[in-house]
Amino acid sequence: MSDLKLNFKASNIAKAEDKYKKNFFSAMAGISSTPSFSDLLFLFSAGGATEEQFDKVFEEGIEIAMIKITEGLNESGFLGKKIDTEELKKAVEKKN
Repeated sequence: MSDLKLNFKASNIAKAEDKYKKNFFSAMAGISSTPSFSDLLFLFSAGGATEEQFDKVFEEGIEIAMIKITEGLNESGFLGKKIDTEELKKAVEKKN
């Protein structure tokens, strides 16, 4: 699994909101149901990643991309309850 770490700090989020004309919290809410690729790209950008890094992670599968976003949000304190992302990774790897 890619070693990319998303860093959802205020300056990264503001830059992504300006570039993509999207709202961070709306995009976060959107990933809980059926996320669009543009929302996922936006969230990667808000986490400080490039479009190239986004494409590289997606080569590993959408599940890995979702884990990367969840890890970054969790580590940045945006998820109220800490999620055990290691357990989430193991479950996805076991499934594949």
